[in-house]
Amino acid sequence: PLRGHGRIFLHSHHALAGGLRLGGIHFRDGGETLASARPAGCLTSRSCHAVAAVRAALGRHDAAFFGPVFPSLSKPGYGPAPDSVLAELRAVLLSRDPAEKRTCVFAIGGVTPARLGACQAMGFDGVAVLGAVWGAADPVAAFHEFFAACHLRDDAVPPTMEAAT
Repeated sequence: PLRGHGRIFLHSHHALAGGLRLGGIHFRDGGETLASARPAGCLTSRSCHAVAAVRAALGRHDAAFFGPVFPSLSKPGYGPAPDSVLAELRAVLLSRDPAEKRTCVFAIGGVTPARLGACQAMGFDGVAVLGAVWGAADPVAAFHEFFAACHLRDDAVPPTMEAAT
C-alpha cells in the first residue's frame, strides 16, 4: 500500500524513489554521490567507513551510518574500527555545528544493548542493529531487549530526521 512507501529507502536505482513516492535513498560509501536535485520529500543516507566520509556527509545527508564500530555480529571477522579512528570520529561528532547536526550519525557493526552507552559516549545520535537481533535464538526477545535498553537511558533523546526542503 502507498502508506508504507514512505518507509522504504532504495540502496540503488535511486531514480525510482520520486515516482514511487518512497521515503529515501541510501548511498554506499565510495559509491554514487548526492545529486543536486533529490526527489521532493526524500531523505538521504550514506554508509561511511572512514572519518573523512562522515565529515563529507555532515550537513549534506539526513543520516550517516558509520561502522563497524565493534566486531560485526553479522559479518564475522569484519571490524572493529581502530581506537584511533573512533577517537577522531568522537571529536568530529562532539564538535558538530548546527548545520552538521542536521545529519543523524548512527553506529553500526557489533552493536548490542550493553554497548549502547559506549555509542552515546562516542557522540552517535543512534544505533543501527542487524546481527544482534537477526542472529539471536529469539529475535523478538532480542529486539525487546534493545527497546528496553534504549528506554532505560534517561539521557537518551531520539534524533529526528526530516527531509530537506
